[in-house]
Amino acid sequence: MKFGLFVTGYKGIKLLENIERLPEFVVSYDNKERKDANHYNEIVDWCMDNEVKFIQRSNFKEEYLERVDKVFVIGWQFLIKNNLDKYIVLHDSYLPERRGFCPTVSSLLDKADYIGASCFQPIDTEEDTDPDYGIVYGREKTMIEHPMTIRDAFDSVVQMYIKLINSFEWSTLTPLNINYEEDSSFVVWKDKEDLRIDWSDSAENIHRKICATGYPYEGSTSLYENSIIYIDESEIFPTLNILNQSENCGKIWKIHNGHPVVICGDGLLKIISAHT
Repeated sequence: MKFGLFVTGYKGIKLLENIERLPEFVVSYDNKERKDANHYNEIVDWCMDNEVKFIQRSNFKEEYLERVDKVFVIGWQFLIKNNLDKYIVLHDSYLPERRGFCPTVSSLLDKADYIGASCFQPIDTEEDTDPDYGIVYGREKTMIEHPMTIRDAFDSVVQMYIKLINSFEWSTLTPLNINYEEDSSFVVWKDKEDLRIDWSDSAENIHRKICATGYPYEGSTSLYENSIIYIDESEIFPTLNILNQSENCGKIWKIHNGHPVVICGDGLLKIISAHT
């Protein structure tokens, strides 16, 4: 099977680094996942190192589709309108669960038992106009333990993606019977306010949020000396009997081995790393 790839972001570069066969071409763009555009640059470099044709999204032409049997789509933020039978979208949820935005982050925040991955062919229909709808050919799930970092979760998702891509090589796939109408759930997009830490929450919940929004994302945010800081890594600190704790949420209790320990609504949280 000859195939192409539409890929972006951390999941995109990790898939390229782990995929077993080289694609005919790679299409990408800077999805603004990070301010430094690091993952986009790594995708470009990977294509150069492996002598795979790289195409900037704005330069892609439909004639490229004639060279391949399928195009697998990972982390794409633009609507695909033409030649839908050529495309297989890889979505990081066990469809029809968690349709929409940031399903893996949602799974970590919700303390779900598992993370998932699905592959589907998008279809042009008025029957269901919500995101991530189509003919599902395969889906996988991986049981997880919390807290789990989003980086580790994405690494697991990429392995499921590769398994799903390989399944197209092994056999002719039969569409799964998916009941979108009764079984769908949806995840809403996140903005900067969703990343802001509420220190009145428990240390456990805040720690899980920091894990879920760290690298490859910028991290959860808080105010420190009237400036926004991004918290990359944390750990739960042994609990103390702090009087009137609810009135002192967000205050630094002490510096422990060079790291601030912050009072939460329930418990204490040690900040391991942060950046501005």
